[in-house]
Amino acid sequence: MPVGEAIRLDAPDLVLEPRPAPGPFKMNLYSKGDFVHQATKYWCVAAAVQTMMNIVDDGKPNTSKAYQKRLHFEGRDLDQGEDDFWRRLAGESRWRKGLHGLGLRDWVGLLNSNGYGPYEVDRARTRKKAIRMAAKAIRMTGRPVGLVVWRGAHSWVMSGFTATADPAYTNDFKVKKVFIQDPWYPY
Repeated sequence: MPVGEAIRLDAPDLVLEPRPAPGPFKMNLYSKGDFVHQATKYWCVAAAVQTMMNIVDDGKPNTSKAYQKRLHFEGRDLDQGEDDFWRRLAGESRWRKGLHGLGLRDWVGLLNSNGYGPYEVDRARTRKKAIRMAAKAIRMTGRPVGLVVWRGAHSWVMSGFTATADPAYTNDFKVKKVFIQDPWYPY
C-alpha cells in the first residue's frame, strides 16, 4: 500500500488473523528485544519510532543509538512546520546539536517516509476514548500505535491490549489492559 494512503477499517477485503470472533480478546505485537531506550532526554519520539519499527520488522531488532540519532535528525529535516517553534524553544546552538524534541507530525512522517505507514495523527477527548481508538487501530492494522502522554511532552508505544471483546467483531468492547513501551524506562 502506498505511503499516505489511509486504511479503511471497514474494508470488505480486509483479512485479519485471528479471524474476528465473539468473546474476550488479547493481542500483543511486542517481542523481546524490540524496546529501545531514548538515548537523550529529548529523543523520546525517535526512540518510539525505532521501537515501532522493531515491532513491525522481522529479524533482529535495531537498538543502535546511532540509528536513533539518525532518526531524530531525519525527523527534524522532514520540515513539518514545527522547526521555528523548536529553534526558538531550544535555541539555535542546541537545535543544531539535537537538544530538542520532535512533534507529532515528525513522528508520523518518520514512520511513513521509512515505509512503515500509513500512519496519521488522530486525537480523542478522553484517555479512555484514545485507548479504545488505539486498540481498534492495532487490531485492524496489526501495527503498534503511538500515544502522546505527560500533557503532550512525551511519547509511548502501545503494542497490544486485552479487551472484553474483539474490536474487529464488535464496537461493544472495554479495554482492560494495555501493553506499553515507554522510551524513558527505566528512569
